Amino acid sequence: MADLWIYDFEQKRWTNLGAASIGPDDDWGYIQPTWNPWFSDGSRLAYFTHDHKVLSIVGPDGVLREDINVDRTAGLALPSPDGQFVAYVTFEPRPMKSRPDLQFGAEHESGLSRSMGRQSRLL
Repeated sequence: MADLWIYDFEQKRWTNLGAASIGPDDDWGYIQPTWNPWFSDGSRLAYFTHDHKVLSIVGPDGVLREDINVDRTAGLALPSPDGQFVAYVTFEPRPMKSRPDLQFGAEHESGLSRSMGRQSRLL
């Protein structure tokens, strides 16, 4: 997990929003170029932090921040076009029957959270 930095072109300064994850697993780095965390109006962005278990909705300056505990490993936060909700995917590794020490495959569920209001539920 790496820190998420935002550059403000008007103020000519960087803001560190802290540790951020995109996918529900750090090995999902191949999807980073296609992920867009921004709300359509540019006022906020959504991403996961705290070991992929907290959905953070943050203003670009880092001042307005809401953290929503998801209680499961999750990622791929995607704000809805109207900015009312953030969709995400949970990911739970599943051990192989023949090799329980290896975690292959996964159980996935979709989740939805109001963008402001601390409500999160699996669909």
